[in-house]
Amino acid sequence: MMRSAHIASGLRAPGGGGRTGVIAMRSSRRGITLVELIVALIITALIASAAAATVSQMVKSRNAAAERRAAFQRAERAGMYLLADLREIARDADLVHSRVMVSQSGGNSEILLLVRGERTVRGIDGLPEGADFEVQYRVDPQGRLMRRIDPSLDEAIDGGGIVTTVAEGVGSLSIAASDGESWLEVWDSDTDGLPHAVRIVVQASAPTGGAGRQRSAAYRGVIALDRVPIPVETVESTETTDGGTGA
Repeated sequence: MMRSAHIASGLRAPGGGGRTGVIAMRSSRRGITLVELIVALIITALIASAAAATVSQMVKSRNAAAERRAAFQRAERAGMYLLADLREIARDADLVHSRVMVSQSGGNSEILLLVRGERTVRGIDGLPEGADFEVQYRVDPQGRLMRRIDPSLDEAIDGGGIVTTVAEGVGSLSIAASDGESWLEVWDSDTDGLPHAVRIVVQASAPTGGAGRQRSAAYRGVIALDRVPIPVETVESTETTDGGTGA
């Protein structure tokens, strides 16, 4: 008996009874303190905030790219229409049957052309309505690029025909004609002849429903023309022969 009691007393924790050792073990398994919880919440909030900012920036970048693409499509559509008509300018040694007139109005360029080709303007039975057409481009106050085409050649070359909207959101239209040395913003083939080339710059903006920054894009194009030079007036000179009378 005495030996058993001695063994049991040896299993007790030092400095106290067995109950004291159990309490010490339980006290070492403590939970999360309030400070640690607050720190964890702050770190989680920072990570969530950074993730939200990254996603927001990605969405903004995607929307900006889509707006720039839409703006360029508008400008490209306007430019392609202009270049297509410039390729079909009527060329004739008699400048009465050719016309390229570039002018400026309201900060934008305007152009009037005589083009040659078989086209259906009014869509009557799908038949072409002539060989020569008047074509005119201008930007209206609402930012729409307007195209007027008239299959009837008459004295009022700057009126009549059918007007359609080529593109909306056009902020500016710049057209210049080349004389072979410089680009000129005013040109009239009646006095200057056909230009060597025509340069266009169309700037358009994308439709936007918000109050943010409006995206814009530009389309540039240059087309060379098969120029018919202005006829040179020649003066016939009379040659004096040896048999002529002298002073």
